Amino acid sequence: MSIYEDGFAEFVEEGKSAEIKGHYRTAVSNYYKALTEACSFLIQLKTGKVPKNHSEIFLFLKVNFPELNSVLNPAFEVYTKAYDSNIDKEELDMVKDVVRKICSRKDIGEKIRKSAEKL
Repeated sequence: MSIYEDGFAEFVEEGKSAEIKGHYRTAVSNYYKALTEACSFLIQLKTGKVPKNHSEIFLFLKVNFPELNSVLNPAFEVYTKAYDSNIDKEELDMVKDVVRKICSRKDIGEKIRKSAEKL
């Protein structure tokens, strides 16, 4: 069990809790953090390296998983929008769809896949 699998499950759980309360900014933040845990899992699995921040995650993805860059970018835009703006249900659902898409990959961990099914 990796720290990324555990982190993913925690962030999904907290995202669901915030979403149920109608706290979409907090939900997006947690779902995006879950997404970065999934990406970090994939990066570590493929390269053996651990990204230290968003910039490194994007760099590793660009080099090792270029197909994920275009999928991840819209979710990152909503995540950064949530810093200082309201988020609507459509934006929240889009971030959740990105999480589901990345977690449907065959090379994602089983624990991550199971946690993503809770979205």
